[in-house]
Amino acid sequence: MYKASTYNYYFNVKNEPYVYNILSTSIAKLDTDVSIKIESSPNEIPKDILLSLAQEGFVVDEKLDEKKQYQYFYDCQRFGEGCKNLHLMFIPTYECNLRCPYCYEGKIKSHKIISSEEVDAILKFTERKLNNDGGDIEIEKIFVSLYGGEPMYNKSILIQFCNGISKVADKYCVPIIFDMTSNFTMLDDSIIDLIKEYKINVQVSIDGSKKEHDKRRIHSNGSGTYAKILENLEKMYQRGLSGFVTIRLNIDQNNISDISEQLSMLKKYSNDIYFGFLTKYSSNSDYYEDCIDSCEYSSLSSEVLHNLLDKQGLIVPQRFGKKAPCSMNSRNKYIIDCNLDVYKCELLVGKPHLRAGRLTLEGEFYKEPNYYDFITYSPFNSKKCQDCKLLPMCGAGCPSRKFLAIPDCEKPVSSFFDCCVSEADLDAYLKDYINRIQSQ
Repeated sequence: MYKASTYNYYFNVKNEPYVYNILSTSIAKLDTDVSIKIESSPNEIPKDILLSLAQEGFVVDEKLDEKKQYQYFYDCQRFGEGCKNLHLMFIPTYECNLRCPYCYEGKIKSHKIISSEEVDAILKFTERKLNNDGGDIEIEKIFVSLYGGEPMYNKSILIQFCNGISKVADKYCVPIIFDMTSNFTMLDDSIIDLIKEYKINVQVSIDGSKKEHDKRRIHSNGSGTYAKILENLEKMYQRGLSGFVTIRLNIDQNNISDISEQLSMLKKYSNDIYFGFLTKYSSNSDYYEDCIDSCEYSSLSSEVLHNLLDKQGLIVPQRFGKKAPCSMNSRNKYIIDCNLDVYKCELLVGKPHLRAGRLTLEGEFYKEPNYYDFITYSPFNSKKCQDCKLLPMCGAGCPSRKFLAIPDCEKPVSSFFDCCVSEADLDAYLKDYINRIQSQ
């Protein structure tokens, strides 16, 4: 016997009924009669149709607790199958040659740059993980993110680390995938060669037109960076490396009118362009007052931004999929900085009271009490979130924002779950998706 899934979301496009299942992420156009019967009397639906609906998750066994089904997926990702990938974020320095006003790492930068000996400690830690030290799940792939500060600030250290961790991966016959987040103003031939050798995908941010960008992504003397970034994008293009470039096009209240023109120009340098929006965090960063809030951004994405990507022949990002745990509460995800401090989220880096532990020079990871607060964080700790139909696409919001709101992690976080999506947002996205599919 079957019942309707708790996670069905019904909507209409041009007076035709559709259903989307938030847990299975299936979407289907329905006959009106079937649409009515799914909720009222699913077992009266013709058997062949009923079996198809069951296969896609629109109807489920009447004894199934779908909350537990999602919780099983969530916990497997953070403690089970998902741990077969080792994720390392390397922060060689917090120093940066820019002074962007919205940097969440704050205006005052530490001048510390990791030493060669400390780089070796991270390589030893990686080897311990690949050696199944401590009874961990066997690692099948390594994902390395190069972050900062500005990761290109000390090129010799960056090259040493990439060469070293690649040799460790080769020793254990484990594939390794690199990415880098950079302001892209310090690129030179040595880094271009490194990108080419290790197939490093580099994310570059542009903040609208030259006029608008140069107000935000600035040097300490106030001079802009737009021309230099485009010059370096051109170098990558001339070397045939545009396929390794992702461009994040930041939008805020003041530069939204420039986006169409920027897309047309930037697509020469990358076919992977996506929109980002600036948000405020309770941290040591300067608050940036021109942010677009998440609800406004979601509406903008569906109604305006997706159409702009479509018109330029660029990929429109898909938002289908269950929300998996982030680095905060996943077992094999580590952020290691230039002090050998270990964090569980890039939003927390540089705040020692929010670190998860430290590495020794021998590559041993000593966990601090915070680690267990972070790793046990779960949306299923909140009754409100457990009972929410949108939980599989929300995951109870960003954990780090809650820890940032609690000085020194002195208070429980169970009351700090917040909503990051709404049914109105989902409805707008689904209708936009169907309309784009039908127009192709």
